[in-house]
Amino acid sequence: MGNPGQAGAGVMFRDANSTVLGVLCVGLGWQTNFYAEACAIIYGALLAKIWKATNICIRSDSMSCIQALEKDELPWQLRQKWRVAKKFFSNIRYIHSYREINFSADALAKRACLLAEDIFEFYEGRPGFILPVEWTGQSYFRFN
Repeated sequence: MGNPGQAGAGVMFRDANSTVLGVLCVGLGWQTNFYAEACAIIYGALLAKIWKATNICIRSDSMSCIQALEKDELPWQLRQKWRVAKKFFSNIRYIHSYREINFSADALAKRACLLAEDIFEFYEGRPGFILPVEWTGQSYFRFN
């Protein structure tokens, strides 16, 4: 909500078949958009250990965040957290998605903005407030 402004991180966890395993919302307090995007990925990777995954795919609508993670050029406040998180995985794949198909994570981030700083909400499976509007195998398009 603004940049900088009240921030939250929203993460959706899916298996290889796109089934929703769980969702995470984290209140971040007053932060920049870039910081919130990076936190979503880092906290998501840390929590992905629950499913004992050794290979993960990180999908984000922030190309600058993906590039910073790949080059290990995160802000100093997040650098050590990312180094700890990525040690758990033998393979990490990064995919940039347009914002238009990242609507579930955006809805979670907006919900997270209402949380106090450092408050986490985790829901196993797909919670009722995230509508099942995505279609597996469906191509999404961006029109200019």
